[in-house]
Amino acid sequence: MAQSQSPSIMSMFNIPEKLNVSGNLSENWRTFDQNFKIYLVASGLDKSEDARKVAILLNVIGEDGIKIFNNFALTEDEKNNFENVMKKFQEYCEPKKNVLHSRFLFYTRKQEESEQFDSFLTDVKRLVKSCKFEAEDEAVRDRLVLGTNDLNTQKKIVIEGDADLDTVITKLRLAELGRQQAAEVQGKVKVDKVVDRRSNSKPVQNNMVLKCKWCGEQHERKLEMCPARGKLCTKCNRYNHYATVCRSRYVKVIADSSLQNQEDSDGEFYCGSVQKMIQGKLN
Repeated sequence: MAQSQSPSIMSMFNIPEKLNVSGNLSENWRTFDQNFKIYLVASGLDKSEDARKVAILLNVIGEDGIKIFNNFALTEDEKNNFENVMKKFQEYCEPKKNVLHSRFLFYTRKQEESEQFDSFLTDVKRLVKSCKFEAEDEAVRDRLVLGTNDLNTQKKIVIEGDADLDTVITKLRLAELGRQQAAEVQGKVKVDKVVDRRSNSKPVQNNMVLKCKWCGEQHERKLEMCPARGKLCTKCNRYNHYATVCRSRYVKVIADSSLQNQEDSDGEFYCGSVQKMIQGKLN
């Protein structure tokens, strides 16, 4: 007979929550069953006699669980058989399922476009529990490879051969992490380029700064800003431009003062008209 545990030692362990009979009873039972068995092992009560373990079960399962137990058609010996009692609870909470439907849900599960891989993995592992596959790990591996939204990694895994479940999980996780890191880097580079272009560009203004064809210098596109305005060209004897930018070739002219300071149609000014050509030819 197993030695009894003192109350002080027993209080060191968390007692499982009562069985919740509302909502998803099947899922609630799996949670309770796992927590209860962990509690038995942690406290050392798993070595107790069957009758005591059944009593501990009924003590923590709650009133709704006791009502379910009382409806079991069991003999006295069967009521004191711990494994038998646990099996009865499982059959009650997890009625026979449509395996074909469960496998349909499993086979058609695909990773959504924006779904994280770990979310997809968790759901696949949940769905496989109801499919009654003999080799669950292989089934999960196949669904992860065939259902992933990462077609590049999918192709590599298939080409490389029969990878096990852990290898497939690692490859798909690393591929997702790599894509996330690459997206962060690319996003940073794009932002830097936009900032750089903006910082190096000149603001667009109505009065743009251009190189003037009359003085050869850069200034705003305003007549009054041109230093050559009113100046006489020493090359052609015309006004309003410098000799350094003069376009006359082999020509000597007499300027008509009445035509000085005329402006062309685009808002710029030009030299006075040539009244008389003394010699030379215009090309």
